[in-house]
Amino acid sequence: MSEIACVPLSVAVVRNGVTWQMNVTSKAALPETTQTIRIAPLTRPELATTIHPGRAVSASFTDLGATDTSAFLTVHAVDDAGTRATSVVKAQVTKGLRGLVDVIDPVVRTPRELVRLLRNLMFDADQDSGTATPSAEETSTMREDGLFELLLHTAARRPERFAKVREVVDALSRDKADLLPDGFDQLWDALVAAMDEDVRR
Repeated sequence: MSEIACVPLSVAVVRNGVTWQMNVTSKAALPETTQTIRIAPLTRPELATTIHPGRAVSASFTDLGATDTSAFLTVHAVDDAGTRATSVVKAQVTKGLRGLVDVIDPVVRTPRELVRLLRNLMFDADQDSGTATPSAEETSTMREDGLFELLLHTAARRPERFAKVREVVDALSRDKADLLPDGFDQLWDALVAAMDEDVRR
């Protein structure tokens, strides 16, 4: 799942009268796999459509409400044994949304929803049992730890996912700081300062 989730995606949002359409594409092909892969808007999982290993992504979602249009997508994979894995990914917006805060607006309206989104961005979860990719032990640890421990874990072991989290938090800190949970800004500043210090060493 991690290789699939790392394929860069682009999303263009187009208005069709009173509804909206999202077109999701990629320049790179998905890695070859025997898994069945489906993709959907984060807020509309019932619209999941199949995308094909070995090919570039091309998927369209129509008749959406304005609150369903965001760059956050869910990617589902099922292998031959029926094991399911799900990951939340953020696509690059190429048309239709002005900035990252607009991208976040449809899916995050409260601090609790923000924490849920950040957790989803930081790990892949098995849809049925909560086991993780790459290991069940890793996800179990992340779920039991607090948010700060989860952020530290991701920064150290999965920097590509932490970069997505940092993009979201930085945008909200500038434009919608009211969505940050109480005390989060101090926690975040300490973490970023520690990371920047490591980079300078």
